Amino acid sequence: MSASDSDEGKRGDWPPPIWSAKPKQPAPSQPDPPIDRYVTLPERVSVAYLAEITGQGVPAVLEELCRLRLFLGMYRGVEFEGAAKFLRKYGIGANRAD
Repeated sequence: MSASDSDEGKRGDWPPPIWSAKPKQPAPSQPDPPIDRYVTLPERVSVAYLAEITGQGVPAVLEELCRLRLFLGMYRGVEFEGAAKFLRKYGIGANRAD
């Protein structure tokens, strides 16, 4: 094969390499709703209790906790700070139990 038969010079810029693609811009986040009620929480809260407070199902609560980067299983407890952050998305304020 001669150098003129090779297709190395014919590549051009199409398709563009993956690393040259523009990064996706994150979607603008919605502001949290105003707080319309407060709950008192212990230091650790179960996922089932968070589901009961918000009126969501356990799978929906676990999905939202993953979005907040709080990865845990169904039977593990959520720390107070994480639970308060989660509840804030639903317009619920959290107070720490004494």
